[in-house]
Amino acid sequence: MSPQTGAIGYGAWGMSLLLHLVVLLPLWWLYAPAPVYTPPPLAVELWAGGAPAAPTPAPKVRAAPPAATVAQAATPCWPMPTSS
Repeated sequence: MSPQTGAIGYGAWGMSLLLHLVVLLPLWWLYAPAPVYTPPPLAVELWAGGAPAAPTPAPKVRAAPPAATVAQAATPCWPMPTSS
């Protein structure tokens, strides 16, 4: 304080501000709450009818049985031989 005016000079205000910052900033730095990580919300599309069906496998094609030879097909079955 100046004995002539009774006012506080700028130097005293500056020193007070500096000392307050020196004390309060470390306290704020130490005790500030840590930010909480929250994952983004999950987006889901709902379709009528449920989940898609699994693809059905193609039916297996069986190989045709071997064709009868011409000699077998030419043998007549009728009339039946008679045994006497």
